[in-house]
Amino acid sequence: MGLDAVSERHHSRNTMLWPINKNTSMSDSYHVTNRDFKGYTKKELDEMASDPNSLLTEWSKKRALKKTIKKARKEMSNSIKLTSLMDKQMVDEIEQLKKNMFSEDWELVKSSADKLGEIGGNEITDFLISLLFLDDSGIRDRAALALEQIGDNKAVEPLFKSIFKNHNYNGTMVFALESLDCSKHLKDIFKILFFEAYESKMSAMAILDTQIFEFTSQDLIEIANMWEDCKLHPEKCPEIEDDDVRKEMQESVNGFLEYLK
Repeated sequence: MGLDAVSERHHSRNTMLWPINKNTSMSDSYHVTNRDFKGYTKKELDEMASDPNSLLTEWSKKRALKKTIKKARKEMSNSIKLTSLMDKQMVDEIEQLKKNMFSEDWELVKSSADKLGEIGGNEITDFLISLLFLDDSGIRDRAALALEQIGDNKAVEPLFKSIFKNHNYNGTMVFALESLDCSKHLKDIFKILFFEAYESKMSAMAILDTQIFEFTSQDLIEIANMWEDCKLHPEKCPEIEDDDVRKEMQESVNGFLEYLK
């Protein structure tokens, strides 16, 4: 039974429906539904199923497409919901980690700082930077280590400010600078080398040995003057009276003053 025969029979049963013929586009005629097949025998339906141009074939195609679209929309909706849920869970987790940084449980503080360092991002970096100016040296140190892990150079200037504000409690913060770009801070690194405690001096030497710096002749002259002042006033320069430390400091200075020659 071909398309014309099915259409003719269908039209004769329901004159209210748009007639279908071979010159009419199926999609432009009317919406085919399962009601269009009421009254057909199984044999007639089987015949239509084998005819690629029959109403039944067209209806099946449209129904299959509809199911595919519906499934895709559902999957997309579920995906959006899952993503939103994950985003909310992440936001909640980050907020809890931030709160944990002020906990009296020191192990919780350390693990939370480590987790914040793993997650990273601008928001977390800004939060950790704000912790560098707290009075609690322990929290400052954990924040510095997390910033070292993130490696965002946005932390360089705040670290220097906190280092020079917190003498004798800044070794970890100087260590954090080792993984950051200190190329514009040669004089500041030498200030740490000259005037801060032993642990900080060691990190300052490591930075001087491994990083490349931008500097002027005037910068080098000021560094030379600071070093002469340290030698004249050793009380200003921790560990300078230790021969090994003094020798290493002198070598660091000489390595840069050669550029003045």
